[in-house]
Amino acid sequence: MAWANNTGSVKFEKRYISFGLKGSSDIIAIHPETGVFYGIECKTGSAVQNKHQKVFEKEVKRRNAIYWTIRTFEELKDMINE
Repeated sequence: MAWANNTGSVKFEKRYISFGLKGSSDIIAIHPETGVFYGIECKTGSAVQNKHQKVFEKEVKRRNAIYWTIRTFEELKDMINE
C-alpha cells in the first residue's frame, strides 16, 4: 500500500491555506505483510532535504520505521529488493 503525500500551500482569495504535514515524505507506504511504515523522499539533481524534512526523517527512524531518500526509480527498486 503506497500513496503520494502532497504538502504545500495554495492561495485562496487573499490568504494562503497550508495542507499536509510540513516536511513529510513524498511517498508514504506500508508493507503489506509486516505493517512497517516507509517514508520515501524523492529528490532530483543536487536537491537536498530542508530542515523540516530532516526532522521528519529523524522522527520516522526514531520509531523504527524506514525512511529513504531516492533520486531515481531504479534506486527505489534496488532498495525495495534489498
